[in-house]
Amino acid sequence: MKRISTFLYILLALLFVNGVFNINYDWGGVSIIVRVYIMVLSFYVIYIFSQIDQQQHMEEYKRKHKWKGDLYLFFVLRIFPFLLIFLMTAAFTIVSTIDRSSWPADPVMRIMDGRYSNTYFYALILLLVLKQNLRPKIAIPLFIFYSVSFFILDKSLSAAFDPGYGIGGVKLVKYIVFMFVLSYDFLYAGKKLYINIAAAVISGFIIFSSVAAVNFIIFKTADKTGYLYTSSARMLLKTGVKYPLDELEEIILTKHGRGRILDFISYSKRYERDIVYTPEQWGEIILQSNIGVANFIFDYIIDREVVIDFAILYSYALNQSVISPGPFLASDHFKRYFARYFPGHEPLFFDMYESGNKEMKIWIIDTLEYTDSYGAVKFLVNLLTITDSSISRRAYVALTGITGIDPALELNKNIYDLEVVAAFREHYVRMTGRAFR
Repeated sequence: MKRISTFLYILLALLFVNGVFNINYDWGGVSIIVRVYIMVLSFYVIYIFSQIDQQQHMEEYKRKHKWKGDLYLFFVLRIFPFLLIFLMTAAFTIVSTIDRSSWPADPVMRIMDGRYSNTYFYALILLLVLKQNLRPKIAIPLFIFYSVSFFILDKSLSAAFDPGYGIGGVKLVKYIVFMFVLSYDFLYAGKKLYINIAAAVISGFIIFSSVAAVNFIIFKTADKTGYLYTSSARMLLKTGVKYPLDELEEIILTKHGRGRILDFISYSKRYERDIVYTPEQWGEIILQSNIGVANFIFDYIIDREVVIDFAILYSYALNQSVISPGPFLASDHFKRYFARYFPGHEPLFFDMYESGNKEMKIWIIDTLEYTDSYGAVKFLVNLLTITDSSISRRAYVALTGITGIDPALELNKNIYDLEVVAAFREHYVRMTGRAFR
């Protein structure tokens, strides 16, 4: 510790500067510098402790502490350096988020979620390489190879599994592997392999369960309107604990619970749990949500026989086309859901087009494609020859989607060409048996 004391003082100064910058400036450069410094200092700590000859101290610790001697020495030479790295990383997490409105709850939950936890694994890999007493020209490439391999494997597993049981299993395995490597050459070296594995599995389960238990306590005791409640619920669900879903189902129906609907739907789908809201409750949630959230909701309810009052959808669409025109235009799931109401509401669809802004006009055209209704063909054909090309192109795409024909491609003509228009009209007459007027 004397050998690193100067570096710790420098770290304290860097953390102070980092905190000042985060409060007064929107620039992450200092945070990057501090993060790199902690990484390098962590490696230096591991290097120092790896140079201590544990065999030299075992007899002394056994003589002083009897059967507890091995445990004490294990804590000093293995647990303590990683605990020190954890404290440095935790301090950085707290300081680097000091400008956030949810501070200090935000850094606490980030630490609980394992933010920057891969630092411990890179340090563990360094310890593993150093304990082999290899020459630098072998040890350095080996450390880089192991580190890169771990990074690729970790990213691949995270991408392969959705948050839920899969991610929970990955976290548990990482705990087990960490404890196995950390303790193998110390307490259990020379014994049968199954003893080493059993000890690592038990330790991994204890760590995993302890983190889950703390999250559960936070979830049960935190203010239901606050950040801690939301974050603890998300972390429990992320690691395979689905208990919060029952409570979230009721909380979301209250005004302060609306912001949790995305997590609630996502994890309900992953755990194959049906949401039992009534159409009236879904409508109320949608009215109080922005278009991005609402679009996500429509994706969930579209195949679940949820029939929301058309008046609610109508007013919501009119409102969002004005206050959020860009996201509204991109709301494909809303379009698909809204298209189901076309039969019986055709005049209102066409009125929305005529009276709406440009985003509404394009949105209605896109929606008509999802109707697969020849009742929309006559309306769309008349849009092919208007001067606004963005409208006419959308109308053509919608017509090809409904009719299944592409006359512009077949005839090698522009979409507004009279032969193209005639082709759609003839197709309409042929398919419906009605005159095109």
